[in-house]
Amino acid sequence: MKELVYHDIKVRFPYEPYPAQNDYMSKCIEALKSGCHAILESPTGTGKTLCLLASVLAYREHFFDEMKRAVQSGMPGAHMGHVPKSSTPLVLTLS
Repeated sequence: MKELVYHDIKVRFPYEPYPAQNDYMSKCIEALKSGCHAILESPTGTGKTLCLLASVLAYREHFFDEMKRAVQSGMPGAHMGHVPKSSTPLVLTLS
């Protein structure tokens, strides 16, 4: 299992990614971190589903780790059940 880093988020990936897969995961993480919507396109057979799953799961883990730290530090208004709608971007994938 490879551990890759995109925008300071560690992504576990089962093998060495192709350049297009690197770009795809980087753009997916970028959209998730910025809270922006994204439409990502890549040809059939380029591993879109695997890239999307790996990057979204890595971001989810990072997000909940950040929330946990905020709750444990006593940050006002921070609790694990609260995810602001504005921080939930939509990522579409096309082939």
